[in-house]
Amino acid sequence: MKKAVVLFYGLYIDASLGVIIINADNSLLNEMLISSVGSKNASGFGLLQLIDSWEMI
Repeated sequence: MKKAVVLFYGLYIDASLGVIIINADNSLLNEMLISSVGSKNASGFGLLQLIDSWEMI
């Protein structure tokens, strides 16, 4: 993970950038993609992007 400090409406906010691997039920993963994660997701922070998916055997 890479730490970044972002200036957002006059406030400095600590953010993390990186790739994470999440193993969970498909319905939970879809909910996380739709609603994002974190405390500032309404401001555009906490965005998740699906890079690749595969089925676990």
